[in-house]
Amino acid sequence: MITTGQISLSHTLMVRLSSLTTFHGSTKTILPRPFKDIRFHDLRHTAASLMLMEGEELKTVSQILGHSTIAITADIYIHIVEAQKRTALNRLEKYMTSN
Repeated sequence: MITTGQISLSHTLMVRLSSLTTFHGSTKTILPRPFKDIRFHDLRHTAASLMLMEGEELKTVSQILGHSTIAITADIYIHIVEAQKRTALNRLEKYMTSN
């Protein structure tokens, strides 16, 4: 369940992004030139990727994105999760070999 704080933050972010959104033909774009080709969906995907790369839990990112299950988020962002596993294993190996 998403907490009130997360919903509030999400809503605030959405309102701010919506105020920057314009329509160019049938494609929704954000920000003026030279950023006119950035779609809201692309920004959402980038934000999710960055949250995961910064170590945010998959479940939290899934809730923020509004996915109905964590499996949806995992399927879409599995490449980032796999990279985090490799990084964690490398840290463990470094720790074990240095002591």
